[in-house]
Amino acid sequence: SLGGADLLRRAMGKKKFDVMAQQRVVFADGAKGRGIDPKIATKVFDLMESFAAYGFNKSHSAAYALLTYYTAWLKVHHPVEFWASVLTNDRDNADKVAKGIRHARHAGVDVLPPDVNRSVADFDVVDGKILFGMAGVKGVGSTAVEAIVEARQEGGAFESFFDFCERVDLRRVNKKTIEALARTGAFDAFGHPRARLVAGIDVAFERAQNAQRDKASGQASLFGMFDAAAGKDTGDDDFPPEVLEVGEWPEQVLLAHEKSVLGFYVSGHPLDRFADQINRYANATVESLPERENYDRVTLAGIVQSARIRPLKRGDGRMAILQFEDLTGGIEAICMSPDLDPVEHLLTSDEPILITGSVRIDRDEDGNTRITLRVGQQRRRGEVIDGDEVVVQSLAEVRRLRSKRVEVDLTAGQLTPPAVDRLARILQAEKHQGHCATWLNVTTADNVLVRLQVPSAQVEPSDALTHELRQVLGDIEVHTR
Repeated sequence: SLGGADLLRRAMGKKKFDVMAQQRVVFADGAKGRGIDPKIATKVFDLMESFAAYGFNKSHSAAYALLTYYTAWLKVHHPVEFWASVLTNDRDNADKVAKGIRHARHAGVDVLPPDVNRSVADFDVVDGKILFGMAGVKGVGSTAVEAIVEARQEGGAFESFFDFCERVDLRRVNKKTIEALARTGAFDAFGHPRARLVAGIDVAFERAQNAQRDKASGQASLFGMFDAAAGKDTGDDDFPPEVLEVGEWPEQVLLAHEKSVLGFYVSGHPLDRFADQINRYANATVESLPERENYDRVTLAGIVQSARIRPLKRGDGRMAILQFEDLTGGIEAICMSPDLDPVEHLLTSDEPILITGSVRIDRDEDGNTRITLRVGQQRRRGEVIDGDEVVVQSLAEVRRLRSKRVEVDLTAGQLTPPAVDRLARILQAEKHQGHCATWLNVTTADNVLVRLQVPSAQVEPSDALTHELRQVLGDIEVHTR
């Protein structure tokens, strides 16, 4: 049988000759049942047995042991260089890159987004940090990277977004490549919001094509000559007014763009904005699950990275096999009917969620441990113990329904008269009305904390509210209690 074949394979790999002796009898009986000459069956099994004795000989063991020692030494003593090499080796596999970056960050290594003025094709080490290689960006091929690096080597660092577009070979660097780089933050040093750069690509590309066409035909731009004579920096980004009005994407949109082209989040994580809810309602992390007992009930906060839904082998229900990830790692989770049906829309979205279930710890005969999470209501002999238990919840809904007040942390310098006026309009806007009191935690120039309740401001916490507050006040922290 296939199960018996797999058992024999493991016994050969682990050199378990006692198990192989047992399997010899099973193999001989099976061969006899299929009409195979016992002598031939014995000869075939002897070949497998002799291979098992040689298949991983001592010379191989010594070589692998030495490589393992080298690898472990580099990982411990030179972690930045080690992980940069690992990521470069896996740069064509987005899943492996994302996993490698998670491990690197867990080891305390910072990973920076691509930068058109510093990045090369491979992942590089810069100031003790890993700089993302441009060849690891989805939609950016090696030909485009070569063109960018060549232009930088010939003319020095790019001075602006328009300067970049005018100097690179647009036959090798197209609009989609530039857009992918903009979404990663590769042009952040030029001081424009990423959304503005994406909105202005057509303008910059057209101007760059005209400039390169003039240069190729030996003509100089008349306006460029006037600008140079007047001492104007021709590298300035000259976006039209409608593009200059474009502000940055909301945080969750910006992060989604990073994930789509890099395979991981750079500027933050979608769970960061729900830190208050996670601290309050989640009682475990993926990283902590090995410390749990079998069947322990836990609640995790995270995001479903992938979901496969299929019919059950028995019965009419369905099951979802989920790859669930939090800030500490990933785990396989399983949710079956009838628990699956009312929460399927949450499990198949990118929305941050709370999931509740039972830890399942399985060990194979070789002692390997596999931990999964069975998402669903707790049952005893098929009966639900607590009918009110919610096993999957949107963190946005948890924040909206369970918060009592919204607190904004900021400095006194951010409360300019125009900002105060716009702040009042935001807090009184009908779309933000709710049941939460609003408090301002203001730090003065003397580092004194002053807490102010905003009278008659009852708001509903949301990503939209936070985004509007940050557009007016700048760098602030928004918390819910």
